[in-house]
Amino acid sequence: MKHLLPTKPENEKERLELLYACSLLDTPPEPEYDDYTFLAAQIFETPVALISLVDENRQWFKSKVGTQLSETPRDLAFCAFAILSKKTFIIEDTHLDERFANHPLVVSPPHIRFYAGAPLSTPSGHILGTLCVLSNEAQKTPEEKIAVLEALARQLTAKIIGRIESRKMEEALQIIAHQQSKLLASARLSSLGEMSAGISHEINNPLAIIQGKLRKIERLLSDNPLVLAEIERIDAAASRIAKTVKGLREFARDGGHDSFEIVDLSKLIMQAIELTSTRAHQLHIALISKDTAAPISVECRSIQIVQVLINLINNAFDALKDVEVRTLTISASESADFVEIAVSDSGHGIPKEIQDKIMEPFFTTKDVGLGGSGLGLSIAKGLVESHKGSLSLDTTRTDTSFKVRLPKLQTVAFAKGA
Repeated sequence: MKHLLPTKPENEKERLELLYACSLLDTPPEPEYDDYTFLAAQIFETPVALISLVDENRQWFKSKVGTQLSETPRDLAFCAFAILSKKTFIIEDTHLDERFANHPLVVSPPHIRFYAGAPLSTPSGHILGTLCVLSNEAQKTPEEKIAVLEALARQLTAKIIGRIESRKMEEALQIIAHQQSKLLASARLSSLGEMSAGISHEINNPLAIIQGKLRKIERLLSDNPLVLAEIERIDAAASRIAKTVKGLREFARDGGHDSFEIVDLSKLIMQAIELTSTRAHQLHIALISKDTAAPISVECRSIQIVQVLINLINNAFDALKDVEVRTLTISASESADFVEIAVSDSGHGIPKEIQDKIMEPFFTTKDVGLGGSGLGLSIAKGLVESHKGSLSLDTTRTDTSFKVRLPKLQTVAFAKGA
């Protein structure tokens, strides 16, 4: 005769969601949970006591006394029956219970004869598992012992619920801190924008006078080729200063309320390069623009895409500080509906164990106090996603290469659900 198979609670979907929210499954042993199984085993004088959490396909033991098993299939779990009742599930002698007399764990090791499982029932009525005791000898269960087991189960459930609430609070605080950091970054950009507007005015006026004087000197000394060559160099330097100031002013402006417009992607890449070229020179990094000469049209908020590129470039600069060969390459490509920008450096790559975490808010590999807030990549990711695009790390490469994928047109992206 085949053993009885457990059914599933009516609220199984919600029960599993709550169980997974506990983040207890497959966690290491913890003394504060082991205390419950120790007390339960002592009270019932049984060789085995468990904190059993029943997930979709198994029962997993957060704490255990008297067994080396960490889990068993749900179809074999006595606790899978216990979670169907709000009362403590008791089998005083499995040999006398037709539901379990032929159960594999009864007729073969560990030869369960006695089972008592108090439900870990949440205030919402979802039973996550049990605090249970087992023995290979049948026994009677005094009401006093059952009352103690149920009291322990209530305390244990409150502890688990507290864990869920604590995690919710941590997540809420992280969200608040993330939003505060974004507001602070926006405020800084706004202040920088106002400051750069003033700087632009203060610098551009003298530059205009310098360039005007150069034209006058050029006319006066037009017959001296050596002087003319020097004038051209000075003029080029002045033009570069004016261009940098203009780029800084544009970058510092908050583009969150800008309209989407069709722009040449190569111009955005060049703007990002111009604003980071000085630091690249200081760090002896070869900053290479590849496949960006041909016009590639994309609908975007220009300032935000430049901000994303500058963030990726500066991250690459940090990664190359201790590398002998320092090269950073920016390339662009297009397909029928999308454009793609790759920012790749000659560094050692990102370790596999942190690749899934690098875009999480507040995750940083930099030491405290060295400027790493852990928000750069997460904010960049958010900006790209606001364009219905994606920011990803190319994990197929040994170096580090980030890819920004953007729809050419926002209307096409909306229609295709990008």
